Amino acid sequence: MKNAWVNGEASQTVSLLDRGLTYGDGLFATLLLKSGRPCYLERHLERLRQGANRLRMSFDEALLRAELAAFLLESERKGLLVPDCLSVLKIMLTRGMGDRGYRFSNHHVCTRILMLFEHSSRSQQSSLSGICIRLCSTPISVNPSLAGIKHLNRLDCVLARSEWDNPDIQEGLMLNQQQRIVEGTMSNIFIVHQGVLLTPSVEQAGVAGVMRAVILDRASRKGIQALEVEPFTIDQLMQADEVFVCNSVIGIWPVIQCDAASWPVGRMTRCLQQWIEPSHDQ
Repeated sequence: MKNAWVNGEASQTVSLLDRGLTYGDGLFATLLLKSGRPCYLERHLERLRQGANRLRMSFDEALLRAELAAFLLESERKGLLVPDCLSVLKIMLTRGMGDRGYRFSNHHVCTRILMLFEHSSRSQQSSLSGICIRLCSTPISVNPSLAGIKHLNRLDCVLARSEWDNPDIQEGLMLNQQQRIVEGTMSNIFIVHQGVLLTPSVEQAGVAGVMRAVILDRASRKGIQALEVEPFTIDQLMQADEVFVCNSVIGIWPVIQCDAASWPVGRMTRCLQQWIEPSHDQ
């Protein structure tokens, strides 16, 4: 971590009574910074607004925007943001401090956390050459009231990611109780089948990723049939023509192998990589 603010001040700590720590009561967003400027910022803020509404959590968006601008300016002045380089910004919102017990006050004051990280150089290589993935045995949490939200309760993903330490495997796919594929531990998944772009619905489980939404939007604009469908069966994955995973930091990683199945880095995947090339506030 290169820099961190809590509630507008340089800090790396929160109160022991913060509900984000005690209950995972909050939201987060992870953004790519290109030359110090956040990509798809408005989409991320809109998802934070939607998530906050679902959790009945209020936050001062104007204050968050002002703190974000100041945080990035300070980071730039300190030489932590280099022109023509990529960085990663994480925004966390918690319901703030509270007493012991699950009940929360309707007059809570949100904790606002901003963190700056380096971007992995390996990510760009994975975008070019593709990655190997695996199926995880840890099931994804299914809860329609929380589905789609990028909330702080990510223990199922933590446990799934602990299932392997092979550096040649860069992502694992998470299945629901019906053994259908919903998403990756840190990504959304797409397949291409007979020219149609497909991604699992996140109405019951999973995260409605910003990059996932960008890809669906770009594909539709280019005249590609792009559909949200029921979570994939393992057979559907194995029979796909192309497979890729995505999030806002990695962009698109082509998938070239999962267990005994393998795929080429396909034409549609390459086109989508170009169409989602990060720019500011798209």
